[in-house]
Amino acid sequence: MQKIKKPKFNKVLSLIGGGFVGFINGFLGAGGGILAVLLLDYVLKEKKKNSHATAIFIVLPTSLISSIIYISSGVVEWGTLINVMIGVILGGAIGAILLNKINSKIVGVVFSFIVIIAGIRMIL
Repeated sequence: MQKIKKPKFNKVLSLIGGGFVGFINGFLGAGGGILAVLLLDYVLKEKKKNSHATAIFIVLPTSLISSIIYISSGVVEWGTLINVMIGVILGGAIGAILLNKINSKIVGVVFSFIVIIAGIRMIL
């Protein structure tokens, strides 16, 4: 297995990139995870599976803080939240299990496909 060459300014890049990921996640309510994966994969040169797993933990505190702010502002749709959350929890568990079993190249292809589709939908 080939060793990945990591950038020299890893801490600085981590702080700046993390700030950007947190801002986008808090501002848009989405996209932070995708940006975190891109940051970890291409800027910080982490392994693909590690990037995807780490991105979940990166977005977690940002989402919690943003959630508290949104709840205090009264803009959360509680009925929708409960129904969607059940699906998200089940889907997240299945996805985490599959990440450990699927080849890293397949993970990269699936991720790339989803990013491309999301980009096209946003443009249209």
